[in-house]
Amino acid sequence: MLRTADIEKMFEEGRSLVDHLPYAEHLDGVFLNVDGSVGQVWELVLPGCEGLEAARLEELSAGIAGFAGRIPRELHVQFIVWSDSDVAPALQGYRSMAVAQAGKIVERIMDEKIRHILKSQDNREGDVGARRLRVFLTVRSFPAWSSASEQSSAWARVRAEFLRSCHMVESQLEALQISFAPLDGPGLVTLLYRWLNPRRSRRIPEPL
Repeated sequence: MLRTADIEKMFEEGRSLVDHLPYAEHLDGVFLNVDGSVGQVWELVLPGCEGLEAARLEELSAGIAGFAGRIPRELHVQFIVWSDSDVAPALQGYRSMAVAQAGKIVERIMDEKIRHILKSQDNREGDVGARRLRVFLTVRSFPAWSSASEQSSAWARVRAEFLRSCHMVESQLEALQISFAPLDGPGLVTLLYRWLNPRRSRRIPEPL
């Protein structure tokens, strides 16, 4: 027998992806987390290593190790490396080269190569599939909050102190000649959506 509760359950919606995220909101350029901590996320664009001499590679490695060592102890730092199957954004530079090249033969060769790469990104059964390495840097701080009656002024203080730490991190990355781009709330949601729902994200690119 079909009960009223059974009918109501059919129309109940489960919790969305956003409900499971560790941050409450992205406020004034800073992630405010549900546990009271604050954080920031950057995507790093590492310099190409192909063709570099061993001395330059060691210099780059030492620079990154020094960068990690100069991070203040009160900050929690994490590097995330992701082998992303979505290689289309990395081909934009190659596409622009194809436009700049003269001659139909060169253009057809480059178009065929791009099609081959895009086709291989969906290769999940073979030995070879196109991937691009993406690196993310997260920084998190656990500030001391004031009483509830002083939350507004406390947020201004916490945000200012944390942004000073973020500026220090960004200046160190600039010194290493490592390009970076901060992630905002929607950007992080889209990223986590692809991590947590890989199959669904291939059919529905953006989270609902």
